[in-house]
Amino acid sequence: MEKRKPFFELFFSPEKLEQLVVIGINIALIYILLMALVFLERRLFKRFIERREKNSADKTNFIFFRNVVIYVTYAIGFLSMFNQIPGMQQLSKTLLAGAGILAAAVGFGSQQAISNIVSGIFMVIFKPFRVGDQIELGGENKGTVVDISLRHTTIRHSDNRIIVVPNNVLNNQAIVNTSANVVSKKE
Repeated sequence: MEKRKPFFELFFSPEKLEQLVVIGINIALIYILLMALVFLERRLFKRFIERREKNSADKTNFIFFRNVVIYVTYAIGFLSMFNQIPGMQQLSKTLLAGAGILAAAVGFGSQQAISNIVSGIFMVIFKPFRVGDQIELGGENKGTVVDISLRHTTIRHSDNRIIVVPNNVLNNQAIVNTSANVVSKKE
């Protein structure tokens, strides 16, 4: 009489199971390292920004740079996890070969998002306002700038409402900076 294999062994040989465990451990270690790195980045930037704040220096560039560094860290971490899966390595090469077509399609599809990012970069470079400034948009939205990220700017209204405005809207709209008369230290 032929000995039947257990159901589990039909799909997973001990070698495959060992390989899956190693992949799972690698992905878990990369995830833990990613979260620790993001935690450290946030903490370091927070301390640095607080020190700059005590010197009454502009913290806008540092907040923007912090956001960029954290987004890049997440992207590298998730790509590293994705690359640990054996079948995905070949898929990555295939996607890379068709990257030109994919880039064109994504470019047309994400035109608004790219516009927000470019507008955010221009706002940090040319500084029509800074984090902590009082601004007024179109006469109805006014408040204190709380954050400038790659995609949007966050404003706290005087009645404590949070207004999130896409950067390309700010770039195409008249902004009244009521804090512009305040003299601040040079950076």
